[in-house]
Amino acid sequence: GVFAAKAPHLSTAADMEKLTPLPEMVIDTGYSKEELEDLCPIGTPVGFKPIYAELLNDCLAGKAFGDKACGTCAVFGIDAVRKTDLAGDVYFLFSAYEETGMTGARVAGFGIRPDYALVLDVTHASVPEAKDRSLPEFGSGVAIAASPVTNRRLTRIVTELCRMGNVPFTVDACPGSTGTNANVLGISGDGIPTALCSLPLKSMHTSCEALSMDDANALKKVVSAFIKSMRGSDVDAALYYLARMVQAGEDPKFIARRMVIFASEDIGLAGNGALSLATACFQAVERVGMPESGLILAHATVALSLSKK
Repeated sequence: GVFAAKAPHLSTAADMEKLTPLPEMVIDTGYSKEELEDLCPIGTPVGFKPIYAELLNDCLAGKAFGDKACGTCAVFGIDAVRKTDLAGDVYFLFSAYEETGMTGARVAGFGIRPDYALVLDVTHASVPEAKDRSLPEFGSGVAIAASPVTNRRLTRIVTELCRMGNVPFTVDACPGSTGTNANVLGISGDGIPTALCSLPLKSMHTSCEALSMDDANALKKVVSAFIKSMRGSDVDAALYYLARMVQAGEDPKFIARRMVIFASEDIGLAGNGALSLATACFQAVERVGMPESGLILAHATVALSLSKK
């Protein structure tokens, strides 16, 4: 049958506060009253039957792809990275109530207090006769949000990671609210630097959404690159993460020790002299202290990032 109801995004705030009268809860089945009474008596629970299908050009059709697709991309993206390659502790948050107040992300933002966050969600893909606004093309890769609520520097780092890894992406202009958890994470605690990457979907919030697996694979690659970028050769990313750790009160000697380990495990003989430099950095930090050690750590960070791995 066909549900006859006003869509939530077309309802006013007053409509959302009211219960829908029973006579207005209508499903047009095409059956007569007598036939329906035999098939499903009054009070029988009903819902959308989920039907998933493979389409041409490596696309999928189904319902509720938003949370499921993004969560899957995050899991596979994290799983593709060795534990020794992680830039630090990684938290995977599959939050609740994103559509109704974002309370799950609000609580987690205060509870975890991460140094930075990468939010994954879906966005509307461009379709024929859509409203005159900039929408990412279906199958064009990851949509990276440019918004007042996302962190400009972190967004630039994600963009550069895509370029370095040849991951297709577009820029999705979000001049106001992003409609995602990025809105609340950016103002949680003392402010969590946040970037937003989205999957372009056709027919969002319906039982027949369309998803491109090329876009999903691109998002998975972004997750993998993001959580290990400290161990790559991205100088801007390395300096950014260093600054966040220092600002958060991390022990400078702990950071310097991690650099010594990094020089040995990740660089090794490929970058002759890296271990000596990292060891000298640790000794200097131990003797000089903060705030002067900030420059010493930055010097070593740049050198180790640029070393051959």
